[in-house]
Amino acid sequence: MSEPAPIDRDELLKKINGKLAWIIFFLVLITLNTCSLEDSISDAVRDMRNDDAPAAAAEETA
Repeated sequence: MSEPAPIDRDELLKKINGKLAWIIFFLVLITLNTCSLEDSISDAVRDMRNDDAPAAAAEETA
């Protein structure tokens, strides 16, 4: 029986690199679709307002 031809190492690395690039691309795409920057900014602004509100109320009563 004949043995299968050996796989070229460089060719195998190129295939792996190509597949990893697509995997990373889709992971970034999924991350961008699920994590909205606008929501993060609005949450941060709301938290800053909530933190400032008790301090402002304490200054008015003093």
